[in-house]
Amino acid sequence: MSTNSIVRRTGLILGVAAAGLLAATGSASGQATIKLNEDVNFRLGILLQAWVNFQQLPRSDRYTQEIFLRRSRFLFGGQIARDVTFFIQMDGGSLGRTTNGVKPLTTFFVQDAFMSVGYAKDQFLDAGLILPATSRGTLASTATILPLDYGVTGFLSSEATNSNAARDLGLQARGWLARGRVEYRVGVLEGHRDSLPTNPLRYNARIQVQLLDPEAKVVFPQDVYLTAARALALAAFGEVQQDYNAYTFEAFFSHPLGAGAQVTAQVNDITYNGGTTFPGLLGQHTYSGEAGLYFKRSKLMPFAHYETQRHEGTVHDALDVDRYQLGLTYYWRGFNGNVKGAWVRVTPNTGPSSNQFTMQLQAFYY
Repeated sequence: MSTNSIVRRTGLILGVAAAGLLAATGSASGQATIKLNEDVNFRLGILLQAWVNFQQLPRSDRYTQEIFLRRSRFLFGGQIARDVTFFIQMDGGSLGRTTNGVKPLTTFFVQDAFMSVGYAKDQFLDAGLILPATSRGTLASTATILPLDYGVTGFLSSEATNSNAARDLGLQARGWLARGRVEYRVGVLEGHRDSLPTNPLRYNARIQVQLLDPEAKVVFPQDVYLTAARALALAAFGEVQQDYNAYTFEAFFSHPLGAGAQVTAQVNDITYNGGTTFPGLLGQHTYSGEAGLYFKRSKLMPFAHYETQRHEGTVHDALDVDRYQLGLTYYWRGFNGNVKGAWVRVTPNTGPSSNQFTMQLQAFYY
């Protein structure tokens, strides 16, 4: 199948689907909150991301042709007592995406489940199934990420630490200082457990400094701003378990650019060293960067994303890989309803490159 044929088919399918979804998706102002009293309330939400995906097969000019739900999430959160909140998220990841001839349609799992106790102003203790603060790109709300999907390099420790979609069980202290300009997160998680288990736990910490306007004090930050926000955040993260370690240095920037435009960009550098604890996680440096320019009048945002893996030692050079992505998002109803299209190219150090063409419809409310 030629590239032009793929583009034409994708456009036809998405044109029909987008017309129906976006016409029915209204702008969500406010939240669906059930309030029982001053101290108890509950919130419900959904996230649906439907993909029309054409992915090139290895060493071939043929492409898979699929329509599936990349994400079908149910969100449930709220406050059950003064200064005691909770958040639970169920996900059906890639529902209907064929793997080895099987098209799963019923797989759902608990992705997030944690409680938060406020013990001082803007200071919280989280307990449960927690997403480690490896980078802003991994922490950001899925509904607001700039590229088509999360980058690969921010989740490389997930399998080694026996995590579930990068989430791990444990405790985390987080909070904001200096009038919201300094954010910290310090966690102790289970990580990989020995058969007894007696091995040390997994420890991590992150600090972020906001040099422009303070951002919202939330667990999952935005990856894209569609409003006139002024943000310049510098952050560092580190974690260890036995002789495994990982470190991140990153910068995030968002600012108005001229009349009715907003630029958003971020870069990060993550270093992994699996050591003898996780020999399958090879030592490597990963770099990623992304940028987008949102035009308020047309509700369009062209974007670009790049990431690379560079392994330590020439013996592992064959595993090095670059990933490129170019795309365009139409924020018809902001984050509540939008259409995103992207071309992704994966270029390994050895072997042929491959292409992926994807269109996504999103419906979100929380």
